[in-house]
Amino acid sequence: MIYVFVISWKIDGRCTQKTKLISYESKGKKGLRQNYDFEDHSGKIQAVAFSDIAKQYDRVIEVGKRYEVCKASVNKAFGAGCAGYHDCELMLYGHSNVICVIC
Repeated sequence: MIYVFVISWKIDGRCTQKTKLISYESKGKKGLRQNYDFEDHSGKIQAVAFSDIAKQYDRVIEVGKRYEVCKASVNKAFGAGCAGYHDCELMLYGHSNVICVIC
């Protein structure tokens, strides 16, 4: 189980969904976003990456493969929760570790 404000954690889960790179505009600035769903024994958790980091992980993360994910920011999930999903989400950064365990 993962919680907001936890400092040291790691999930080991399979990527079950990955969006295409999505263009967006916020406060006059344009960027890219990509969302991922990871699932382990405790449920599903969503992750998101923006701009250059989204491009980086677009080449790394593949649906169906298992990954160890750590050093991402854990935030309260935006909006209403979905059944089967944790109430937290992960924000991936350049220093985040996303390592393929079973490739």
